[in-house]
Amino acid sequence: MTTVINTPPSNTDDSGSNLVAILILVVVIIAAVVLFFIYGLPMIQNAQNPTNSTTNINVTTPTIPTTSVTTTP
Repeated sequence: MTTVINTPPSNTDDSGSNLVAILILVVVIIAAVVLFFIYGLPMIQNAQNPTNSTTNINVTTPTIPTTSVTTTP
């Protein structure tokens, strides 16, 4: 009696794991963009325009002495 070994062909069908990885990546990117708009932009705007600034800038300009010009007739 002869023994026949049937080896199945290699599975070349896509199992869908690439699609799942792409979907997870898209969800992570969308979540990162949403979190950036919720937390990142307000933080950047507050850093550029502080509301409770206690910095006082005092500028004094020197006075120009006035001299009168007289002409002799």
